[in-house]
This record gives sequence, structure tokens and C-alpha cells, in this order.
Amino acid sequence: EKVFSFAIDPPRPLSPRERLSLNLFNASFFEGEVESRFLMLVMSIEAQLVPPLRPPTVLAHVDELIQTTQASKDISESEKESLLSSLSWLRVESISRTGRKLADERLGSRTYGGMTPSRFFSHCYDLRSQLVHGALPSAAHYGINAVFPEIQRFVSDLVSGDLLQVEL
Repeated sequence: EKVFSFAIDPPRPLSPRERLSLNLFNASFFEGEVESRFLMLVMSIEAQLVPPLRPPTVLAHVDELIQTTQASKDISESEKESLLSSLSWLRVESISRTGRKLADERLGSRTYGGMTPSRFFSHCYDLRSQLVHGALPSAAHYGINAVFPEIQRFVSDLVSGDLLQVEL
């Protein structure tokens, strides 16, 4: 009752990122394959992430790389576009680092599969990368079946937001 009362009085509108994250979390329950469900859950986490800019010294270095690439006469325009797109992503913190910070900030001392929130996120994000970017063996090969119940709980806790702070 306390959690429900907190949630509705007064109701806090969801940000577009929170809404997308919650929609992906809910949609994961209607996917048939564990791989698809797992990917939906990881995407639910990713939807919440807003990577911050890197420190000024790193930004200066990346900007120098961008300027050098733009000025290069030896690289084709299409190759420059591709490189510049990749370099621009280096201006912000990685998804992996941002995800670890979010997990620890929101989930504190909880554990998932015997791991801290940041370690569990890293483990799941590594599994996601192996699944999406590697060959496509079974989910069991990557350990997704073993981690699946915990990632459901992990994402449920993340999308619960402030509700986790309610004293029962």
C-alpha cells in the first residue's frame, strides 16, 4: 500500500526515456525466444542511459582527432564520414561505463546473481555483445538462460525508480 500510494500521490510523469524503457521491459514478456527477451531487457536498460561528456582533456584530444581526420587529403569522403561518425561517439562516456554507474547509483547494495549491480550489468552487456556481434549459437552457449531470471529482476528494479526507496 505504501508503494502504491507513493506512486500515485502525486503521480510523476515519465520522461520519454523512462517510458521507452518501461515499454521495452513490458514487451519482453511477450517475446517467445529467450534471446529476444534478453535483448529487449538489455535495450530497456540502454534506453535509460544518457552518457555524459568525457573530461575536457579527453574532449580536446578527440576534437584534435576529428580535425585531423577532416583535414586529411588521403582519406576518401565516405571513409571520412564513417570515421568522423565513430570519433564523435568518443566525445561521450561509453554505454558500458554509463550503465555501470546507473546500476550502482540506483540499485546500491543489492546483488544480482551474486554480483554487484555494476558487475551484473557488465556481465549482461558482455552477453548481449556476444549474442549480437558473434556467431549465433544457442542462448545456453552464452549463459543467457542462467542469467535470465536475474536480469528480469534487475530491470524491474531499475524501471521501478523511486519506488525502491519507499520504506516498507
